[in-house]
Amino acid sequence: MRIALTCLILLSLALPRAHAQAASGVVLDAESGQPIPGANVLLAGSQTGDATDADGRFALVTPLAGSRTLVISAVGYETETRPVVLPTDGLTVRLSPATLSLGEAVVEREQPRLWRQRLRRFEREFIGTSRNARGVRILNPEVLDLRESEGGLFMAEAEATLEVENASLGYSLTLYGLRFTSTGDRWQWQGEVTFREMEGTGRQRRRWERARESAYNGSWPHFAARLASGDAYAAGYRVLPTSRPGTRISINTLTLSEDQLQDAITVVDPGVLRLSVPAAWHVRYLREEDPRSTAARSRGGGQVSYLVLKGGDVSLTPSGQVLDPLDVVRYGYWDWERVADLLPTDYVPSAR
Repeated sequence: MRIALTCLILLSLALPRAHAQAASGVVLDAESGQPIPGANVLLAGSQTGDATDADGRFALVTPLAGSRTLVISAVGYETETRPVVLPTDGLTVRLSPATLSLGEAVVEREQPRLWRQRLRRFEREFIGTSRNARGVRILNPEVLDLRESEGGLFMAEAEATLEVENASLGYSLTLYGLRFTSTGDRWQWQGEVTFREMEGTGRQRRRWERARESAYNGSWPHFAARLASGDAYAAGYRVLPTSRPGTRISINTLTLSEDQLQDAITVVDPGVLRLSVPAAWHVRYLREEDPRSTAARSRGGGQVSYLVLKGGDVSLTPSGQVLDPLDVVRYGYWDWERVADLLPTDYVPSAR
């Protein structure tokens, strides 16, 4: 009976990704009520998007499901983000005319030298220091307002959309409403991001696919997806309970069983799961070595991360996307990976 029940759960977890979900509607001018042709409607965190037709209508098709966010933009209008639950249709989005011209969306800098120093820090902490970071550049850093408080809090806010090119993974990223904070030890960013495939030769595309797969394997989305599918251990993970991140694991600490891992996942709604972790998890990925310095590596090999959930649980999708990212605190290898290793939520490794 337990085997049959487990199979049923795994099938229900996989089901939301098996069918394409649609979002459709119309984009209108908030003042005149007229349709806006050529507006971009993008699914945040993914590569999925559409442009409105002459009547302002759009239609998106995606394998993703559950709670998502649409990013709607058009030349001469303020960008809007709209939470949705897929599938959905009949959406009406009203965009307000922009109050700032492109030339006004530039941050004034009274101390250019200090601003450049802060920009280097932002690039290091936001983009990261992994191998993929070497191919990342910010195309319009002039829109960044960079500040540092007396208490040591570093803050960055984009006054307009921030454009980032990742030549290591072959993506162009657009970030909307970016707000970044860092204390040096802990960091977080808020906002929405969309991805576009860069054009490249066949050789470049093959290199990008290898780099993407390497970035995906061992990442938090990879672990969450494998956890939801019930095959985290088969994918190369080992999970041990711990009282807090960084605590030395006793030789008597037992690895959680696969049944215990599955018990941590419950189905809330189609496309929405709940992960419960009472204290913290020590997560080791055995199929890749930690590329950081020897001092950062862990004994026993592999990549070691620590997972803490605020409140003890979190809602996520079967693809590993957390509905409220601020509910998840990651340490170790997962904390070291930054925007340079970020992939679209609808990324799927190529079949070999």
